[in-house]
Amino acid sequence: MTIREKLISALYEAEEQLADERQRINELIKGKDERLAREIWDEESSQILRYYEEEVEVAESRLLLHDAGKYHLPAPDYSDKHAWEESRLTSSRYLIREERRKLRRSLLEERRREDDIRNARGNQKIGIGGLIVAGIALVPAFISAMLDLFKG
Repeated sequence: MTIREKLISALYEAEEQLADERQRINELIKGKDERLAREIWDEESSQILRYYEEEVEVAESRLLLHDAGKYHLPAPDYSDKHAWEESRLTSSRYLIREERRKLRRSLLEERRREDDIRNARGNQKIGIGGLIVAGIALVPAFISAMLDLFKG
C-alpha cells in the first residue's frame, strides 16, 4: 500500500468515525423532548465530534501535503501560525480551511496542466505514428517503381 493510499484510508476512516458518532448521538436523542435532546447533543457531541472533525482535518491536510510534495508545489511552512491550527484535543496540527482550499486549487491546476501536456504528447505520438504507417505503406510502391525503372 502506497503512502497516498494509507493517507486516503486514514481520511476515510476518520470520516466514517465522525459519521458513526453523529449517528450514535442522534439515536440517543431520538424520542426525547427538544430541551433534553439539545442537552444530550451538547453534552455528548461537543468534545467527541470535535475530536473526529479534527482527525478528518488532520488526515486531509496530510494527504494534501503529500500530493503537493509529489508535484513539487509550495506548501505553507509548518511554523506559519496563520496557516496551521493546533488541535485542542490532540497534539496534531492541521491546515486551516482556507489553506487547504488553496492547496486543493493548486493541485487541481497542476493536474490539469499535466493532463494537457500528456494529451499533447499523445497527439504527437499519433501524428508520428501516422507518418510511420504512411511511410511503410509507401515502401512497396517505391520498390515497385524502382523495379520498373531498372527493368525498363
